[in-house]
Amino acid sequence: MDDTVTSPSNKMADSASESDSSSLDGGAMLPPSTVSRDQLQKRIESLQQQNRVLKVELDTYKLRVKALQEENRALRQASVSILRQEKCRLEQTLEQEQECLVNKLMRKIEKLEAETLAKQTNLERLRREKVELENTLEQEQEALVNRLWKRMDKLEAEKRSLQIRLDQPVSDPASPRDISNGDTASNLSNHIQTLRSEVVKLRNQLAVSQNENKEKMHRFALEEKHIREENLRLQRKLQQEVERREALCRHLSESESSLEMEEERQFNEALSARSRSVSSPGGSRPLSPYASPLLPNALGLQMPRPSLHLNSQVSIFFVYKVCS
Repeated sequence: MDDTVTSPSNKMADSASESDSSSLDGGAMLPPSTVSRDQLQKRIESLQQQNRVLKVELDTYKLRVKALQEENRALRQASVSILRQEKCRLEQTLEQEQECLVNKLMRKIEKLEAETLAKQTNLERLRREKVELENTLEQEQEALVNRLWKRMDKLEAEKRSLQIRLDQPVSDPASPRDISNGDTASNLSNHIQTLRSEVVKLRNQLAVSQNENKEKMHRFALEEKHIREENLRLQRKLQQEVERREALCRHLSESESSLEMEEERQFNEALSARSRSVSSPGGSRPLSPYASPLLPNALGLQMPRPSLHLNSQVSIFFVYKVCS
């Protein structure tokens, strides 16, 4: 930048020296009688005055260059501090969002696990009740069948005895004993009718109990099927939540790695641009840093791009939509 500032003064000094040398040469070529010493003295004084003015301008340009260098250094430090603060803030925000999402997913998973455990406990209880009811029903059916068989055997024995009595000859005159036997036969027939009606009643009760048992078994089967379907649905939902959590963690890690790679790429580009600007020959540079469109590259930094922040906002919005 010193070469840029001092080049106009050097050109002016060169032109002045050339004009001076040309005038001196012309004066030397003229005869001494035509050139007076006073004119030469005035010419020398004017040239000295111009040299002093040029030196003052040179000092002024040097001071301006130094001030611009200080301003560039301050801008570079401010940009570095701003980028560091922005990076720290983004890292803290990302960490808080990740922690919030992980806690939310953990609560959902714990809730689903508790529901699954409760459903499994209820299913086991219903299975035990079903087994107990089946055993109780089997015992009752067995006891009822035994009672019916005993009564049937008793009725068969009474029937055979009555048949034997009815097959006896009736030629003898009636006696009080026969009358009592006739009363006994009528009582036995009444008792047989009573037993038959009781057998019919017990058979009806058995049929009713069997129908009730079938209905209960059907209801238990439907309830067990419903519980199994609910358990399967909860297991699938739990698996989906686990897969969604893994995908979310994978997406967050990929976003973080891509952000780090983007920052590293920007830093490498800024470093290469700075090395190119340092290695390039000195040319005409702007006096003000705001007039240069390549100020971030000249500072060796890369200003934060809005697209990265927009991508982070889009990823955060996607994460919230997934969790909700």
